[in-house]
Amino acid sequence: MPSRPGRAPVDHHLRARWRRRPAHRLVGAVRRQPGDGGRERGAATNAFDGNLSTIWHTKYTGGSDPAPHEIQINMGASYSVSGLRYLPRQDGGSGAANGRIGQYEVYVSTDGTNWGTVVVTGAFANDASQKDVRFTAETGQYLRLRAVSEVAGNPWTSAAEIYALN
Repeated sequence: MPSRPGRAPVDHHLRARWRRRPAHRLVGAVRRQPGDGGRERGAATNAFDGNLSTIWHTKYTGGSDPAPHEIQINMGASYSVSGLRYLPRQDGGSGAANGRIGQYEVYVSTDGTNWGTVVVTGAFANDASQKDVRFTAETGQYLRLRAVSEVAGNPWTSAAEIYALN
């Protein structure tokens, strides 16, 4: 990935495949589903591993925690961020729509503690397509996606991939 000082690295689609952002690290995921077996099914780090077949999913066994749910990502350095890319789970089947984000909020922070005001709010369509959200550029090292609701009103949140855009 070419170096772009002061700007967040951008992931480019190549044959509909996402590339891993090695600088991204998980800061926190509220109410995330613990790993299932040794494969970490549902782990928050799956949301930025570049693998469309892995997902982040909030707790769904043994009860569910109500929304909102959120994931916080450390981008590894401070960047000018002007958008977020969200890809709902791509696994198909009867449960594929489970956890699709309906209403959302996005935050950017310089320190991962002070989040300030929301930079953008909105609602995603109930489909498996990639969603790009744009907003006025904010400088920060941390990105927070808060799922206020799930498209069908269920108490879950899921994602195949989440990335910052510039």
